[in-house]
Formats: sequence, structure tokens, C-alpha cells
Amino acid sequence: MASQNRKAEVERMVAGVDDEQMRAHVAKALQYMGDASRRLIVANGIARARQGGYGELALNLARLAHEQEPDDPDFLLELCNSLGQPHEVVDEITSFTERVDRDSVPQEKRERLVVALAAGYRDTGRVSEGIRILEESRPGLASGVELLAQLYYESGEPRKATDVVYQRLKESWKLSQGMALWLERSLDAVGDYAPALEVLGAYKRDPVVRVLYEGIQRKMGLVPDSEKVDKRAGGARFLGIPAERDKGELGL
Repeated sequence: MASQNRKAEVERMVAGVDDEQMRAHVAKALQYMGDASRRLIVANGIARARQGGYGELALNLARLAHEQEPDDPDFLLELCNSLGQPHEVVDEITSFTERVDRDSVPQEKRERLVVALAAGYRDTGRVSEGIRILEESRPGLASGVELLAQLYYESGEPRKATDVVYQRLKESWKLSQGMALWLERSLDAVGDYAPALEVLGAYKRDPVVRVLYEGIQRKMGLVPDSEKVDKRAGGARFLGIPAERDKGELGL
């Protein structure tokens, strides 16, 4: 009965949407609700509504999908993305993990749920619990590394934040913007840049790492690599003037 009432509410809300494409996406989501083979169409309809600014519609659609298939991680994730209060996210994910066998959930979905739960803990002031589940699970998602580094930094443990980002850098040879942000703030808190310069120097082919690397060079009073004068060009390249080609290049 509750699901029928919610479906009727979603249909009423859709009728007031002017965007024809949005109405079509939500209509498909309602049509395929309960069809396991079409769950991605349902999840897409929820995401489209949320991203299109129809938050209440997305929330009702997500609740409807989750009520009909409470053990589906995709619908739980969409519900968490649509919920307005972090304690609700914590409650929903906790209930799911107590009810559903961990091994039945694909790894990527498990990791996304771990990150969402840790973020919920952070936003409800339970930072130590957020750190604990991230440390135990060590999700491979970039968002998980970013969040753990952030929580370490905000908990007054910047060295742990740098360690977790360095470990990710050694594994993937690149950093996300979020990882670079928390690494830079942690390095500023520690105040010891020389070791960072040595570590980052090995990975500066990555554009994000290169920007961070040169920022640290400036903080240490060094000339960033990109601003160093090419001595062979006699400083011309530094000034933006095309350098004369030497005799070897001309074949003389």
C-alpha cells in the first residue's frame, strides 16, 4: 500500500514537470521498476531527476525503487545520493549491511557504500568511525582515498594523510585534484617540504602532481621547473622569444 501511494505521488509530481526528456526518463524508470534486468534504467531515471534539480522527485523515486528491491545496492546508492540528512544515509547503509550478505554485493558497489557511510559519519560528527571503516576497508576508489586523507588532516594527523596519498601515488602514478588538495594542506601543516619534493619528483609527468610539485618548489624558495631558463637559448625562451637554432640543429 505504501509503495502504491508513493508511486501515485511520483506520477503526480512528474505531471508537473515541463521538461519532456525528464518526464520520459522518469516514466521509463516507473515502467521498469521491479525488472531486475532493467535496474540501470531505473537508477538512471533517479539520477537524471536529481541532477536536473528535481530533488523531491528523485527522492521519492529512489525510495520507491529501494522499497521494492531493498537488497539492491544500486537503488540504495541512489537513495543515499538523494537523501538530505547524513544521519539518514548512515541509518540506511547500516540497515543494509546488517541485512545483506557482504559477498553478494559487487566490490565496486561495496566500496561506494563504504565511502558514503564514512562521509555520513563525518557529517554527523563521528569522524573516528569514518576513519575506522575506511582504514579497515581501504577502498580503491579515488573518493575513498580523498576522504581518508581529509579525515586524517582534519583530525590533526597530517602525516597519516600524506602517507595515504603517497601510497596511492605509488600504486597509480597519478593523483586526483582532491588528493592533491589534502596532500598540500597536510604538507603545509607539517612544514617539511624537502621529502615531499623528492617523492613527487618521480611522478611529475602527471599534470596534477606537476602543479603540486612546482607549488612546493616555490614555497621552498626554488625556481619552478617550468620557469627555469634554458641556458642554451640564452634566456630567449624564458622571455617568450623564439631561440635561434644552433649549428648542430641546422646541420652545419
